[in-house]
Amino acid sequence: MVEKYSDEELAARAAMGDTRALGVLVQRYRSRVYAITLRATGRTEVADELFQETWMRVARRIPTFDPARPFSKWMLSIAINLSIDHARRTTVRRGEQLSTPADVEAAPGRATPADHELMAEEERLQVAAALQKLPEAMRTAVLMRYFEDQSEQAMATVLEVPAGTVKSRLHHALKKLRAQLQRTS
Repeated sequence: MVEKYSDEELAARAAMGDTRALGVLVQRYRSRVYAITLRATGRTEVADELFQETWMRVARRIPTFDPARPFSKWMLSIAINLSIDHARRTTVRRGEQLSTPADVEAAPGRATPADHELMAEEERLQVAAALQKLPEAMRTAVLMRYFEDQSEQAMATVLEVPAGTVKSRLHHALKKLRAQLQRTS
């Protein structure tokens, strides 16, 4: 039975064209991927689209997957990066829509709900851009801890590194993020 294989074995089988193996991987990670996309967007219809796009990319890129590495880390990074890219694109579009003369004239000197929404989106964009500048190992640690709400011990297990390494990556990543965000403020 295909369901008994490890993620990495399933990925290797999927890379050779076994659609059942890919289907098992989708079933195993369905809720985690959806949770990431929903948390990142806050909208079910957008989360659905990003969920589908994640699995389409996984299917296209699975021949390049290295089975010596954890499949979950590779696949979840695709979902996270798609979510960050979507947030970046959405912020640009919303910024253009909210910066109309009517909005500015509506309440001179006062922040409108649209202004607050734009500021929140700009902050989200800054965080997404800062995350993209982190080395992959640090970015993955931050995303697993704060986007997936995983414990450091669970992260150590998934990433196959000691818990001390996870703590170190998080510490250095947060330090770099703070510095990056202070430069953009």
